[in-house]
Amino acid sequence: MKPHHLILAALLAVSSAQGFAQSVATDARSRSLNKPTADASVVTGAAGVDEAAITRIIRVTPGPQALTEAIKAAEQHLRAGTPVKIELAPGVYREGEFIIDGNQIGGAAFETPLVIAAEKPGTVTLDGSDVFPAASWKPIRDAAGKIVGYEHPWTLNWGFWPTGNKNYNPKSPYEHRREVARLNGEPLRQVMLERYSYTLPITDPKNHENTLPFPKGTKQDPFLAGLTLPTFVTRNVLSLVDTYGVYTYLGLADVASMPPGSFGIAERPENGDRIVIVPPAGADW
Repeated sequence: MKPHHLILAALLAVSSAQGFAQSVATDARSRSLNKPTADASVVTGAAGVDEAAITRIIRVTPGPQALTEAIKAAEQHLRAGTPVKIELAPGVYREGEFIIDGNQIGGAAFETPLVIAAEKPGTVTLDGSDVFPAASWKPIRDAAGKIVGYEHPWTLNWGFWPTGNKNYNPKSPYEHRREVARLNGEPLRQVMLERYSYTLPITDPKNHENTLPFPKGTKQDPFLAGLTLPTFVTRNVLSLVDTYGVYTYLGLADVASMPPGSFGIAERPENGDRIVIVPPAGADW
């Protein structure tokens, strides 16, 4: 693969015959890969690279950050112009997103092939999720001692993620969250444990590309405003500044009110930094 700027994320299956590879011959495809997220339509598969030219093979077995470390090890060879193949043993590789950027690596890396493939077709999965075994969850009980849900520490604190043009922004805080949770492979429905009101910015009637100031004294919730993410004010090609709205914290919902088959995030320190799930009816915990 020609290592321009490729982000690999969750649930990406890999096979040796159609592994990650990018032909070095097509400049148009090269340019299209030089984006924050690669366009899957231009990934050719391993057939686009002459593997006979590969002189360095790095073999990897599943383990914490195993593929990420292998890519780091490959960089020195790519920098020197040595084609590299990373072969993945069968299994699930739980990796966060990582970036392969030939310009950033430097040297001859931009023009040097890199192939990432499974040893056997269809035996490798890259999965960006975390696994929390059942034994690591703590039951939540009501006043009568009945289990109403389960909780697990949650330290990511992603906050809300306002996106899009101000005129089309989601109106509910729920629509701004981006976590996904599955129980035994089945998706759970997200509900809002930490409740907020959300105030949309007011569009200037004289120029709908701009927004009017919020009333004096209006402030973003200090916890959310203190997070690295999200960004509540951003530059936009349609206007000088897009203001995404204001969140006001209202309190924590009762876990007992969560429906079966749901999950919620309580990321504020006063609420215990936890993820809470209520299993579907009949689930074998």
